[in-house]
Amino acid sequence: NSSKNVTLRVEYKTEVPEDKFESGSYNDSKIMIIQLSNGNTINVPDTFKNPNTGVQSYILILVIILLVSANLYLILKRKKYAKFLILIIGTAIIIPISVYALCKCNITISSNIRINHLDSCSFAKDTWSEISNNIKNGELDCYHLGDEKDILFENFYDPFLKDNIGNVHFKVRIANISNPTECYSDYFSGTACGFVVEFSDIITEYYMNEEKTNIGGYPGSQLYEYINNELYEYLPQDLKDNIIETKVLSGHEYGKSTNHVTYDKLYLLSPVELYGESFTENADRGIETSRQLDYYDLKETSLENWGATHKKYNSSEFGTNVYWLRSAVFYPNSTDNSGFYVNNGSEYWSYNRFTSQNVIGVAPAFRIG
Repeated sequence: NSSKNVTLRVEYKTEVPEDKFESGSYNDSKIMIIQLSNGNTINVPDTFKNPNTGVQSYILILVIILLVSANLYLILKRKKYAKFLILIIGTAIIIPISVYALCKCNITISSNIRINHLDSCSFAKDTWSEISNNIKNGELDCYHLGDEKDILFENFYDPFLKDNIGNVHFKVRIANISNPTECYSDYFSGTACGFVVEFSDIITEYYMNEEKTNIGGYPGSQLYEYINNELYEYLPQDLKDNIIETKVLSGHEYGKSTNHVTYDKLYLLSPVELYGESFTENADRGIETSRQLDYYDLKETSLENWGATHKKYNSSEFGTNVYWLRSAVFYPNSTDNSGFYVNNGSEYWSYNRFTSQNVIGVAPAFRIG
């Protein structure tokens, strides 16, 4: 009458078909008879031998053969004591047989299993509110770097084409998930920390400044105003409700001694966030303020391996694949205040500085939390 708690792990080797889920769940009832073998392992349908009192079957057979042989010999030699010997030997035979019988242990288990149907999270299908909640709860296993999602811009006016092009779908992708300790530094940008989402392609084209100047850096530019006002308003409301404000450090221009600091919902990327380095180290004052995004690190992106940085202009056959970055160009030993870094998705680094008057691509990023 002894008892013991037993924990079972039931594993389904194949996926339960969708049509088995009635009212959102799958029910299954089974009766299993488990016979344990000597050695404390489960080998269905082997027989369980109590490891403390049980005997191996071949030993039992050998003992019985020896006892029967001895019994026959004694009966033939000592007929006078035959009945007495039969009683003794019979008892001796019954003992191991009884032990063998008693040490068998069949465990009957009735299992009633209910499996609830749960749709796994998906960056492409989840609402922005669901994504935000999963991020806050640390449930990120089903979100992967490079996963994409559609965003609808309703009645979008493209400033490059100077035309209302109607409803346009743009793709965004997960560019970063990690949040290393350096992200908590007062002198570090939050633009490559936490859950970062970037536009997979170029939204439109725009100039940094209508006049040829980088004074004031990215925060002082007309493009900054366009991104954080006009462009931001085209985002779906569910997305706007879950974008978090990000501390943005932007490399400063000639004549300044500190980098620009803003707190934005949308922001441009910097060279180091794409490549892990900058095109010209001395001319990019923001190189130490950020890190390479996880997506580009995964793609082993560098100045020699630039393919992952390529973006195209989705909304029109016109335009280029060059897009703005937020670092102003600090020309050493020069008073030139005209340039910003760009990414042109090619190996020709000499074209990675454009004057602010150039009209090129806009592909911002944002954070969810």
